[in-house]
Amino acid sequence: PAFRTNSGLNIDASYASNIHIRFNNDTDATSMRLYAVKTDNTEEYVDIPIKPRNASGSTYSVKTNWSGTISSLRLELAGSRGNVGLRSVILAKDGGGN
Repeated sequence: PAFRTNSGLNIDASYASNIHIRFNNDTDATSMRLYAVKTDNTEEYVDIPIKPRNASGSTYSVKTNWSGTISSLRLELAGSRGNVGLRSVILAKDGGGN
């Protein structure tokens, strides 16, 4: 399973230093990879450990050190089959509210 936002987000990566993802995972996958596709056509990513067969859903939080401007986000669960229900992706800057 994979998800991708539309391009054109144009988010300063410093505002995505904390990312919170909520979703249901009805696959055997134990990790996911979140990519930041940047306006210069380069990518950065972070691997996030997840719970397999977690149909009730969980929120996963990760810190990033991305730079540049994010054009879109892509989320991939490699080597798995099944259903995934993405509920939310929240980008937050370190220190909250700054």
